Amino acid sequence: MTLVPLVFVLFFNTLTSLSSSTCFQTNVARLNEYKAKLVLFPKKKLAKPGKGEASVAEQSAATQFVGTVMPVAKAAPVVETMKVTAEMKAFMAHSELRKAFTEKRMLGKRIKAVADRKKAEEEKKK
Repeated sequence: MTLVPLVFVLFFNTLTSLSSSTCFQTNVARLNEYKAKLVLFPKKKLAKPGKGEASVAEQSAATQFVGTVMPVAKAAPVVETMKVTAEMKAFMAHSELRKAFTEKRMLGKRIKAVADRKKAEEEKKK
């Protein structure tokens, strides 16, 4: 009696907000739960069920499941609330971001200008 190889990949696993070890442990627990609920029918109906295959009673009791199969349980996001201060109201996020972008973009030109000024001063001294 040969066993049918069972390989399943769960594409609906989207636990991206957890750390990798926590995600791995959660996925292992879900896979073990899935394997416990799984009913493996024998390859040949008349043959005696092999190792890991469902018995005749389990086969007759098995039903086809309709609906979402083991959905991923997502934890509710933690939201912290706070009072809005005058400093927060006065902060202009867009202009600060534009200034930071400009500083980053102009950094190389400014470094080159300083180096050119130093070089020009050294030439004057000579």
